[in-house]
Amino acid sequence: MENEKEENTGISVAAKDFFSNVEVKIVWKEDDKIKIGRGMIMGEDANFIYLTGYRGKVMVSKDDIIDIKQAVKEEPSGRN
Repeated sequence: MENEKEENTGISVAAKDFFSNVEVKIVWKEDDKIKIGRGMIMGEDANFIYLTGYRGKVMVSKDDIIDIKQAVKEEPSGRN
C-alpha cells in the first residue's frame, strides 16, 4: 500500500467532499466531443462522478473528466 502512494504523484481528493453543497461545472470528453454539465455532485465511486442538475442526471467517467470547477453565479447587471 505504501508503494502505491509513492508511485502516485497525483493528489487524491474526493470531488464530493471538496465541492460539498455547491453547484459545479464539469467538462469531459465523450466520443471526440467536449461535454459540459452543471449541477450538484450527488456521489462518486472509484470510476464515476454522479451529477444532478436542472436538465437531469448524468454519470461521468473519471477517466474522461477534463475539469471540475465551482459554478459562478452571475451578478445582476446594472451596478453603477
